[in-house]
Amino acid sequence: MKTKLFYITILTTTILLQNCANKNEKKLEKIDTTIAQKETETIAKPQKAVVINLADTIENKWTVLCFKDSSKTEEGMVAKLTAIYNTKLPEAIKANKLKIMGSPMAWHTMQKTAYFFEAGIPVDKAPTKITKGIYTKNTGTDSAYVAHFFGPTNLTKGAYQALQEKLTENHKIKSNNIYEVYIGNPFQNTTEALDAYKLQTDIILPFKKQNNLGL
Repeated sequence: MKTKLFYITILTTTILLQNCANKNEKKLEKIDTTIAQKETETIAKPQKAVVINLADTIENKWTVLCFKDSSKTEEGMVAKLTAIYNTKLPEAIKANKLKIMGSPMAWHTMQKTAYFFEAGIPVDKAPTKITKGIYTKNTGTDSAYVAHFFGPTNLTKGAYQALQEKLTENHKIKSNNIYEVYIGNPFQNTTEALDAYKLQTDIILPFKKQNNLGL
């Protein structure tokens, strides 16, 4: 009798364990399916297209108060630009009683190991008190191609390529380094979420004619 009861107990336990295993397996299958669906949705979701409008213009003549820096990462560069535009340069502008004459701008040089950049704000005149690390540079009055760019600032590569192609097609020579002007200022110190696709960045490529014939 005891032997029979023992076998019945083992059989019942085995059935219960098997049922639990089947339930757990079904739960895992459901989780895997859900994860796969989410991954598929993420991959399938198209990235919003940036807007690039090319135009001819005349480069504005600015006196620009600048600060030079670098970063090993794009996130670090954004953090440093935010600090420069909202703290370092405004403090120097206030100390020299200068007037801001336009939107923030920057000259970028990207290398394999780091991002190098000059960040500036145009002002009405050169400062009399030079703060350590801060200097002035001037933009010219050359002709220029400009790409009016709407989208995240880390997606401007296409605009740079379009400007270079336009320069080559029209047989022009670059007269100075290309630079960006942040009309919408994506580097504001604000808790409000900004829609990058509504912020305008003008990417300006100054050029000169190749010879006196205008070719």
